[in-house]
Amino acid sequence: MPIKLKLGLGAIRSFKRLSYTAWHALAEFVDNSTQSYFDHRELLDRVYADTGTKLTVVINYDADKRLVTIEDNAMGMSRKDLERALVIGEPPPHPVGRSRYGFGLKTAASWFGDLWLIETKALGEKVGHRVTVDVEQVAASNGDLPIDEIADLGLEAHFTRIEIRRLNRPLHARTRGKIKEFLRSMFREDLRQGFLTLVWMGEALKWQDEYTFAQDERGQELRHGFGFEIGDKRVQGWAGVLAKGGRPKAGFSILHDGRVIRGQPDAWRPQEIYGQLQGSNDLVNQRLVGEIQLDAFGVSHTKDDILWFGDEEEEVEIALQAAVKDLIDAANSLRRPTPALPTPRDVRGAIEGIQGLLASPDLESRWIRLALPTSEELRQRTVTALEKSHRKAPDFSGAVNGLVVSGHMGADLEPSQEYLVVDTRQQGQLGIVINLNHPHVRGMKADVLLDHVQHCVYQALAEWRAQHDTGATEPELVNFLRDALLRIRMPSERS
Repeated sequence: MPIKLKLGLGAIRSFKRLSYTAWHALAEFVDNSTQSYFDHRELLDRVYADTGTKLTVVINYDADKRLVTIEDNAMGMSRKDLERALVIGEPPPHPVGRSRYGFGLKTAASWFGDLWLIETKALGEKVGHRVTVDVEQVAASNGDLPIDEIADLGLEAHFTRIEIRRLNRPLHARTRGKIKEFLRSMFREDLRQGFLTLVWMGEALKWQDEYTFAQDERGQELRHGFGFEIGDKRVQGWAGVLAKGGRPKAGFSILHDGRVIRGQPDAWRPQEIYGQLQGSNDLVNQRLVGEIQLDAFGVSHTKDDILWFGDEEEEVEIALQAAVKDLIDAANSLRRPTPALPTPRDVRGAIEGIQGLLASPDLESRWIRLALPTSEELRQRTVTALEKSHRKAPDFSGAVNGLVVSGHMGADLEPSQEYLVVDTRQQGQLGIVINLNHPHVRGMKADVLLDHVQHCVYQALAEWRAQHDTGATEPELVNFLRDALLRIRMPSERS
């Protein structure tokens, strides 16, 4: 005798452990409402026109009652539809669009809470129906659910209302805010087209494309559409370069059947375009944005990602990279506008500070009267600092046109040691030691320390170049070379 594979009703207890987010779980109900509208669009549009309404989905959370409610005015369900909807894993008669696997209602409701109720009435039906699902009772029973009729509603009534109680997790204020942002992003296309009113906690959600794109030298927006095939699967969308960058704004939103599967701030960043996993922080990661429609590909049953098969993801990434290469190049060429001059207030503050330094008694007692060491003493101080730093690997390094630069952050140097030691003794190599124990450096925060290290490295490079090219380190030439370095923007200043 063969062994039969069965799915026990106890599996319903496991739905609360699915890797949903609150917004993805709620989106399951909106998917069902919108798909009900798509399936009966012509009829419902006539009804909405007669009543002056449109498809509306209202979602509420009552923290005091620990209650989630979802209500719509889509087609509603007949008893037959309701019976099918309560079969776990039973797809709808036409499993396309946003309702295709036969899991969403059951998994999302059970993820939220252990007790949920459905009230529904189909347009044109004489009665509606009410059924209650107690997850624990269902898991311990044969799954029979009492169903009640709702009479006296009229043939024109059509709705579905879901209440979820005995919640497995509360929706804290921060989560409620994220639900609002993610829901309006997920259903942006429906909101753009204007056929859906989506209400969360009493607020009708809006979506406004707030992209401002950079322009090329002709004044044309750096934005265009794209389209290509992967096998027999069509991919299309648009991409653009933001005028003002920001990592949370960039990346590609993935749409599937008109609904966002992934979007900002958790947008898709294909490695072929954005580099390392989750992207780096370069100009492409801050500026390149777009939407990509992947209707022909599979989607996870929680609808939070695409199900790639074989090499599909890599093939899409490579084709997308080729389709938007001009925008990638444009993003990499953008630079921040020249910053404004220091304000008069900032200048006055700097003048007052340096004026106080010039009038300080310490300048005379500790600098003018400072005894100068001999050349041998200076050489020995330099050797001591270099020997101490060279016992460990460089903290930063690089190669500049054949010159190997090795930098050490001297945390173990004495406070009396110079703030900067430059080593040009070996041909083709430049050693830099920055004394972190120097009184001027101690207490520096990140931004100020970066500025100090930048000036130290520029000083060392300028001294090396002057000596390498002329055999001397004349102050005027060193200042000229250091000035040229200061005119180069650091990568962090280019966004």
